[in-house]
Amino acid sequence: MELIKPEQETPAQAASRRRADRQREAEESIHGDPFIQQMMQQFGAVIRNDTIEPVEALVSQG
Repeated sequence: MELIKPEQETPAQAASRRRADRQREAEESIHGDPFIQQMMQQFGAVIRNDTIEPVEALVSQG
């Protein structure tokens, strides 16, 4: 038996890619937010990327 790599992404790969894209967009949104930038400049605030979650993830957790 020979295993071959699929030419198209699998449904699991597509879901993983979409999750990663949403995570990246959420992080970019936080980093680009003027209010967040102000807090970082005025108070030395630090963004912890491990605490950022896309809104859809929070909604689905209920």
